[in-house]
Amino acid sequence: VHEEFLRGRLSEIRQTLQARPTVKGECTLLVAGGNDTSLVSRETIQSEIRIALGSKEGRLAGVARKIAKKYGLSKNRVYQEALKIRNGVENSTGKKPDDRQP
Repeated sequence: VHEEFLRGRLSEIRQTLQARPTVKGECTLLVAGGNDTSLVSRETIQSEIRIALGSKEGRLAGVARKIAKKYGLSKNRVYQEALKIRNGVENSTGKKPDDRQP
């Protein structure tokens, strides 16, 4: 008896199964509801953005896409928040342009 478990998003599982010549046996599908994104605070998103910007993880659009996917949020919403943070930060110390020391 052959038993296999596939886990992931429905789109990923579909793609995996479509790539096979045949699917043998019976299939049982368990579906969980999406994460409750209303529990993600703005501060959490801002913190993730600041960490990504500080570590130079790549282009801003890519950072926004990654964070949006992680929390199930709109990529545009996260990108707009990232723009606000990036434009207010001059360097990795988190100082704003007018926070220069004498």
